Amino acid sequence: MYSTVRESQVVYSAYTDKYLTDTLKKCWFQLNNLNSETEGGMRHIRQNVNSAYKKKASKLNREREESGFLSEISGVVVDAPNKLRGDRPDRIFLEESGSNPYLTTTWIQGDALVEINGLKFGTKFAWGTGGDSGPALAGLGKMFTNPAGYNVLPFRHNFTKSGEYILSSFFIPAFTFVATEGYIDNRGVTNTEKAKEYYLRKRAPLLSDPKEYMKACAEYCFTPEDALALEGDNQFNTVLLSEQLANINLHKMGPTIEVGKLRFKYKDSRHDPEFISGVDFLNDPKGHVHILERPILNEDGSVPRNLYVAGIDGIDMGQEDTSDKTKDPSKFSIVIKRRQFGLQNPAIVCYYLDRPEKIEEAHRTAMQVLMYYNCKAVLEYTRISVLQYFRTKRVEDRFLMRQVRATQSDIQMGNSKRFGVPATTPVIEHQLSLIASFIEDYCHEIWFVEILEQALKYSIANKTKFDLIAAWGMAELGDEELVGVAPRKDDDKSNQFSQIGYYYDSNGNKHYGVIPKPDKPIEAKWSEYEGNRNSDPRYIY
Repeated sequence: MYSTVRESQVVYSAYTDKYLTDTLKKCWFQLNNLNSETEGGMRHIRQNVNSAYKKKASKLNREREESGFLSEISGVVVDAPNKLRGDRPDRIFLEESGSNPYLTTTWIQGDALVEINGLKFGTKFAWGTGGDSGPALAGLGKMFTNPAGYNVLPFRHNFTKSGEYILSSFFIPAFTFVATEGYIDNRGVTNTEKAKEYYLRKRAPLLSDPKEYMKACAEYCFTPEDALALEGDNQFNTVLLSEQLANINLHKMGPTIEVGKLRFKYKDSRHDPEFISGVDFLNDPKGHVHILERPILNEDGSVPRNLYVAGIDGIDMGQEDTSDKTKDPSKFSIVIKRRQFGLQNPAIVCYYLDRPEKIEEAHRTAMQVLMYYNCKAVLEYTRISVLQYFRTKRVEDRFLMRQVRATQSDIQMGNSKRFGVPATTPVIEHQLSLIASFIEDYCHEIWFVEILEQALKYSIANKTKFDLIAAWGMAELGDEELVGVAPRKDDDKSNQFSQIGYYYDSNGNKHYGVIPKPDKPIEAKWSEYEGNRNSDPRYIY
């Protein structure tokens, strides 16, 4: 536009000065080339403004009055969204957008520079090369996958791992251009099959180093998944995660995932909590419970205790209580892991993810899931509402774990009576290390696309957006707590709900624990606040 459109204004912007100056150097080189190599056809004198950050095609007379083509190019560092202000430009370029942590805000606020009252007179461009990394890439990822939401020109293509057509922002795969003899024809068109082989040969030596291999795939990307694979700043093996995701989406491998909801079973059709006899799973495409494996059963139809372990990432309000100003509110999530059992590898077998209208619905589903798999869950102890719900049902000792030993201080000596674990930085880092170890050893046992995608994009800086990873980390803490505890059959069902508290024996001595069933009734005493009393914080029925 500088060379061909009079009085046009173009703005280059970037988050850092380095990104901006690198871009402007290329721009100024091209302008100088046009000035000197077009026999004056595109030459423009720059007498009034000719700095490192701005150039204007104009000349001055003796009275220093400005005239000429009057087109201009300027550069501005936009390290805060409100810095993209000024005149109404015809073009705005946002360079290295994948490295701008405020990209989406800058993009939305930039609308005011290219339109007035709905009348558009300018165009915005945002781009980034493959290989950008970190949480700042998340903004570009959102704009790329949701062009309609950000008023971006959509592009229909099938450059995806699954080969399915999608609408996204523009994406140019590396294999569509290789400017080397033998890869392009006389028209300059690249042979894409040969180009793919060329890049695959370049990547092959890095296969022994998964992280470097992933960087090479992102820098010379074939698919949007490759380009955005470094979105997070996690420590997970993204190569293994990407391969497993491709196995599911592209190669259609893996078992069928059941989707549905759970329902209580009652004795004698009496719909009262005291008469709950079990839980049924009902297939329903609108449900939010995803199951890879239904519970393994004993010969008597019961589920072995300690075979499964769960993690809960709770919320304290439902959708109906969420403000309209709240963006991307967290969801209630629970992840069920099957522990190592005989020759069977550990695996994630079920998850629930939803933000229902009423928070009680999420709590009820969590109780159903835990009852279905006959297991206990680890939760963050600041999530009061879920703990209170389980207390009102008097099942907190049956379905919730006390604070696991890995998160206790030495002074507690494993005797904490608190339910849940703290969400401190050391605890989160420990959770992530446990997840990373599982991915290294058993990534091939993960068949839930949503969990794989969250693990690929996980960012510590934006950890609150990854509900399934948070719940998974809690489940890993629970599995670690149960090391050395073998799955076993539950005690006799008649004793399963024996009351816990304290009692006096025939000699008048006070005892704590399971209240025995004597020949004659003994008055049971227990705390309404604490629920069932227990001398062992990790007591297992």
